[in-house]
Amino acid sequence: IGGFDDFGAVNVIAGAADAGIYLDNAAGGSVVGNNVIGFQPNGTLGVGNSIGIFVFNSPANNLQYNFIGNSSSNGITLSGAASSGNILQHNTIGVGYELAPAANAGAGVGVIFAAHDNTIGAMLTGTGGGNLIVDNVGQGVWISNSGGGGNRVLVNEMTGNGGIDIDLAAAGASPNQPLNPDTGPNRMQNHPVLTSATR
Repeated sequence: IGGFDDFGAVNVIAGAADAGIYLDNAAGGSVVGNNVIGFQPNGTLGVGNSIGIFVFNSPANNLQYNFIGNSSSNGITLSGAASSGNILQHNTIGVGYELAPAANAGAGVGVIFAAHDNTIGAMLTGTGGGNLIVDNVGQGVWISNSGGGGNRVLVNEMTGNGGIDIDLAAAGASPNQPLNPDTGPNRMQNHPVLTSATR
C-alpha cells in the first residue's frame, strides 16, 4: 500500500471516519510505505482519520516512511494477540512534511489487546529505523494495560508529546517493580533511575 518502492505511487489518505488504513489479514506480511495519512496532498493541511493505521490480529506487516497526523485517536494502533512481528520504522507521527505540529489526539503508537513482540524503531542489534514521534496529545508509545509483552521500542526520537514518551500499563508513570520482570504489558520493564551525576 503506497510507494514503498515507487515514490510516484504515494497515497494521500484523509477524512475517514474509521481508520485510514486497516489491516486485518490473518496471513499478514503487508507493506505500507510512504503514505501521507491525515493530510491534504500538500502534506501540511490536516484532514484527519479516526486512526491513521490500524493493525488488527495481523502479523509481520512492515510500516515504513509514512507521515501520520491529525487522527482523532492514535496515529498507529496495534491490536489483538495475532498482531506480532510487525515492524514500524522511519515513520513521522504527529507532524507534517515541514515539521509543523499535526497532533494525533491519542498516542503516537498504541499497543492494545495482547499485541506482542512487535518492533517500534530499531531491531535489537541495530541502530537505525527509529520513528519521529512528536507533539501528539497522548503518549509517544503507549503499551496499555491490555497490551502484550516483547514489544521492542528502540532508537525513536520522541518529544513534545502530552504523555510519557514510552508508557506501560495505565496512563502515567508506573512505579518500578522490586521483582522485575512482573506481569503486565512488556512485563512491566523497570525504567532507569538516575542516582548521581558528576560534572
